[in-house]
Amino acid sequence: MTMKTFSAEMKAANPVRRMRERHGYARADFARATGCPYPTLLRAENGLTTSLPRAILAAAEMVGEDPAALAGEYAEWAVRLRHAYAKKESRRIRRDSMPNSERPAAAGRKEKQK
Repeated sequence: MTMKTFSAEMKAANPVRRMRERHGYARADFARATGCPYPTLLRAENGLTTSLPRAILAAAEMVGEDPAALAGEYAEWAVRLRHAYAKKESRRIRRDSMPNSERPAAAGRKEKQK
């Protein structure tokens, strides 16, 4: 799985993003309609907050969602996200600590002919 796919899959699974899309909003439109600051929404959708800010919970309630259920789903998603990134980082560190001669070729790149 490439980083691009990995990120796309994790972002698509984000409960805040799913809620917004379920109600048919683009991110900026959702922020305007609910009064939730755009940067707050963006941070939550990118997993940069460990718990949901009050503005997101208020926005969820405004569109008829259960804020407590959303917060629980987000907390579970955030744990999966952090675990996936930690796993990816540990693979990168192991790869980077290998001598160049033992490193596998990067995906999509051809090894140099000797």
